[in-house]
Amino acid sequence: MKISVIIITYNRVNDLVALLENLKSQTVQNFETIVVDNNSSDKTAEIIPRDFPQVRFIKNDRNAGVPGGRNIGIREAKGEFLVFVDNDAELAEDALEKVVKTFETYPKAGILTFKILNFFTGGIDETSWIIDPELKTVTTPHKVQTFEGAGFAFRREVVDKIGLMWDSLFFMHEEKEYSLRALDAGFDILYTPEIKAYHKISPEERYLPDERFFYYGIRNEFWIYLRNVPWRFTIPHLLFVFFSAALYSARLGYFKFYRKGVFEGIFKNKEALKLRNPIKTATYRQYLALLNKKKDSVPVRLLRFIRAKG
Repeated sequence: MKISVIIITYNRVNDLVALLENLKSQTVQNFETIVVDNNSSDKTAEIIPRDFPQVRFIKNDRNAGVPGGRNIGIREAKGEFLVFVDNDAELAEDALEKVVKTFETYPKAGILTFKILNFFTGGIDETSWIIDPELKTVTTPHKVQTFEGAGFAFRREVVDKIGLMWDSLFFMHEEKEYSLRALDAGFDILYTPEIKAYHKISPEERYLPDERFFYYGIRNEFWIYLRNVPWRFTIPHLLFVFFSAALYSARLGYFKFYRKGVFEGIFKNKEALKLRNPIKTATYRQYLALLNKKKDSVPVRLLRFIRAKG
């Protein structure tokens, strides 16, 4: 089997039903669909097995988080190519066909990140854009530094070589962490504007600054750098995060969540240090170049950050 579609879900049964119906319109139909339910309290576990018996439905007895849920799906998947879609997104009808063609055309590509569009307007989903802004208008694949969680695909070979995603991150930045390891292993990450996913912008506005942004975002940033990045880059970067996020969180009224994230990032990092296997300096420079971002000194970056948030 060429393709496994993996969907993690949590209390969004209506969106999930819409996505599963959407997948029926794909131009290729030789694929399996795996739904990993992170212990939803709605009727997901009743409706999906009943109405979609062809779907492999896995019910967790706890919320395993985003990377944990994806890992469960990866372990169960049989496909050569693993396609991940948010449960509040839908795919263009030729998306899976183009995933296969793109991987076959670009043998060094290990990860594809799709073009994420606003489901309601058809325009770029700005809340999901995390790559070079200059790529918003391109029409052909380009190398990038990471992938967007609303719609992406792996080769099975990537998982075989670098392992699973990092469960302990739970929420936020798991894509960044995995990308650093994939780039260091020699895989390319391609932005594929011809493969489209339509994202129903979350009503929780989960990508806007809130308590989770400052807790999980800050904690995970510390853990990711402590695990993956050479010390010469880790220390100045985390100093920047420490000071800039303190000011930003205080301004927005989320300082206590920032403080909790920093505390756990520094004092509950045993797993990160145990797993520490820094990527090559050249890989980190490649990451920054693909991000199209120059690393200035900490004081310069902090001043620029304060001005931008003023």
